Amino acid sequence: MKNYTYKNTESYFRKMKPIWERTGLEFRQKRELLGLSQKDIACQIGTSPSLISRFELGSYISRRSLVENSYLTAIELFLRKQQEHFAKITL
Repeated sequence: MKNYTYKNTESYFRKMKPIWERTGLEFRQKRELLGLSQKDIACQIGTSPSLISRFELGSYISRRSLVENSYLTAIELFLRKQQEHFAKITL
C-alpha cells in the first residue's frame, strides 16, 4: 500500500487544480446554455447545490468522477426530455 504524505497530497492537488477548474467551467457553461440552475442539477443527481458549485469552481471534492458522471447523465436526461417535448409539438 502506498503511503501518501501531506507533501504528496498537496502536490497532487496543485497538479489537478487547473484540470478540475477547466472541467468545472465546461460543465457550468453547458448547464447555463441549457438554462439549468445548480439546484436543478443537484436535485437530478441527489446532492446539494453547494457541491455542484464546488465542482464547477474546481475545488477538491471526494468521488469527483461519480459527481462528474452523474452531472453528465443529468444533462443528457434533460436534453432527451427536450427532444421528446419538441417531437410531440411537431407531430
